[in-house]
Amino acid sequence: MTFATPPDPPGHAGRLGHLEQLGLGASNLHVKGLDVAFEVLDAWVAAGGRLIDTAASYGAGESERAIGAWLRARGTRDRVVLLTKGGHPDPSYRQNRVTPEILESDLAGSLLRLGVPSVDILLVHRDDPGIPVGAIIETLAAQVGAGRARAYGVSNWTLPRLDEALAYVDAHGLPPLAWSSSYLGLAAPVGPAWPGVVDASDSASRAWYASHPTRLEAWSPVANGFFAGDADLGAERFQAYRTPANLARRERAAELASRLGVTATQVALAWVLCQPFAPVAPIGTTSIAHLTEAIEAAAIDLTDDDLRWLEHGDDGARRGADRAPDREGA
Repeated sequence: MTFATPPDPPGHAGRLGHLEQLGLGASNLHVKGLDVAFEVLDAWVAAGGRLIDTAASYGAGESERAIGAWLRARGTRDRVVLLTKGGHPDPSYRQNRVTPEILESDLAGSLLRLGVPSVDILLVHRDDPGIPVGAIIETLAAQVGAGRARAYGVSNWTLPRLDEALAYVDAHGLPPLAWSSSYLGLAAPVGPAWPGVVDASDSASRAWYASHPTRLEAWSPVANGFFAGDADLGAERFQAYRTPANLARRERAAELASRLGVTATQVALAWVLCQPFAPVAPIGTTSIAHLTEAIEAAAIDLTDDDLRWLEHGDDGARRGADRAPDREGA
């Protein structure tokens, strides 16, 4: 299976290779810090990473410009999978930008900044329920037909809109809706981190992804660093996660991490990666240490009991007291 093709049928997803479920989130890369961008991108590819997640809106195009400069300098286009997004609201979030004309314009700008004729995956960054599903899906599918993208998907769409999109694809014989990007993490937010985003951490959403062929890309899988031991939980970025349930999950993640000889952040990331529908998780960082931490987390294999206990703390089995850590090379 490749990133640009639909996933295996439901029931056959399983765990993928060591890095096949990770991506590099590039929202903080920019041309004014090309040395940092090059360092992170070089480290990602050297480790065997492939997926690079960017968007037309990231830094008003700066992320794509930095990636484009790196692609030209390193000649690495054939070694990476490029995912970009278009149709993000305007900076004030007062105006939706999910129209066929804007999606096509955003993609044209992305290709120019990246310096490539096509991307591997194209997502619409938000939804606008006021726009018929068919108009959006037809526009995305047309980019695949024109060779400007190899696969397409959506971001922050509700389950009813996803069902409608799949039905439209089937009825019109279009290329499959291969991807959907929403939040998924051990820490469940009490509200949206930004206007118009969708949380797929609930049981209904997880059941949907386990029974449909559309692959989930789980953004912010470690909740902005909520599980880090030195995290300042009073910081504004953690406001949506500071609930009794999430604080208890944080404590359980730290406990299991201690038993396994890893960090609580790695356990939280492994919780996402070990979901039965094999989501892909982009890690947004400019820190080599954080990137290495994520890469190591991809090797942690949590059991179903671990997943349940971390989330609910009821009858899930605590593992690690009578066995060695699972990390490769540990």
